[in-house]
Amino acid sequence: MIQKIKESFQFAFDAAKVYSDTFERFRMFYKEYESLNRDEILQKNHALKLQRSVHKDATAIQQKRHLGLLLVDKTQLKERLVYSQPRQIQVMNEIVPMQARKKLDALLAEICDAQYKLVSRASTIAELANSVTFLDEIQKRVTGLKAEQETISQMYSLTKMYSIPLSCNDMVGFASVHVDIDSLLSSIIEAEFKRDSTMEKLGSSLQKEINELNHDLQTIKLKSQDLLDINADSSKVRLLLGEVKISIDELQARAHAYTSYQKQFKMEVTKFDALDEEIAEFRLKQLLWDCLEKWDSLSDEWTESTLDVLDLEQFSSQVTTYSKYVNQLEKGLPLNNVVPILKEKVEVTKERLHVITALLNPNMKPEHWKTLESVMGIPLNKEELSMVALEELNIFSYGMEIQEVVTHA
Repeated sequence: MIQKIKESFQFAFDAAKVYSDTFERFRMFYKEYESLNRDEILQKNHALKLQRSVHKDATAIQQKRHLGLLLVDKTQLKERLVYSQPRQIQVMNEIVPMQARKKLDALLAEICDAQYKLVSRASTIAELANSVTFLDEIQKRVTGLKAEQETISQMYSLTKMYSIPLSCNDMVGFASVHVDIDSLLSSIIEAEFKRDSTMEKLGSSLQKEINELNHDLQTIKLKSQDLLDINADSSKVRLLLGEVKISIDELQARAHAYTSYQKQFKMEVTKFDALDEEIAEFRLKQLLWDCLEKWDSLSDEWTESTLDVLDLEQFSSQVTTYSKYVNQLEKGLPLNNVVPILKEKVEVTKERLHVITALLNPNMKPEHWKTLESVMGIPLNKEELSMVALEELNIFSYGMEIQEVVTHA
């Protein structure tokens, strides 16, 4: 008898253990969502559905059930499951409407901005170009806007399905988005209808600006003529060079902008040959005045140097460089009285270079210097001879005699 009683109790508790396993789903649900933060809950898109499923199952729990000798009373369990939701699910009920509203506001703002751009009256070249460009962009964007509208619609459907409360503003905003999308599509159709007239206006505006650019170019050409007068004040020339450079840079930027628009909208691209020629000529004028100033500075250095410290290789290289500059300036600039002055200075130094090169010939011995002294009738000390001394002693006039002595050295 006692054994049968023990077996009956054991059977009842085993049955209770098996029955308790049917509540494992509830335990796992609460355990999982109690450990999640806001961001983790938002990533679980099935949270609302799962919550409602658990709530439905909890409602269906029988309050009392006989398990052999045991009577299981689940009244308190059912009440806690039905009326006590996890904190994170309550947060979900707050966040879903907030996220839906955030997406809705972003969509409405983009639609509003797009409509403003489509209906705004464009007048400048930039505005006309931007309006055509935006029309192309918004037509490609419409599919994305509709997809976002569908996403928002699904979020609001969830709130309705799971009885999540919404504010009046949310409901009004959601209801208006369909109207706003339709209004945007109407604006796009209207703007597309006006595309040809907008493009025509853009083309005429570009041509008008190009004509003004050419007029401004003529003004600069007249102004820069003063840069080819040797009698001009050098300080004023420098100021004028700076002013003309600013003007030319501005014209170049404008020309680049106009051709960019023409390429973008597949128009005939204007060639600014006159501007390119003026830019090239202006650069030569800059080079001319830079050469004049630098040459005078180099001449002072050479004049002060004695033959024994003069760097002949560097001296020769600099003279060659400036000879090339002179040739470039003669070919690229119109006739003027500035280039001949620079050319004369360079040519004189080139002639003197031949004499200096001969005097610095490493094969020149003391006896050769004695020969030169007898020819010129003056004593020569290499360590004391400078460009100034050579000129004062009129040594450069003995170029042929010096070359003859060096030939036999």
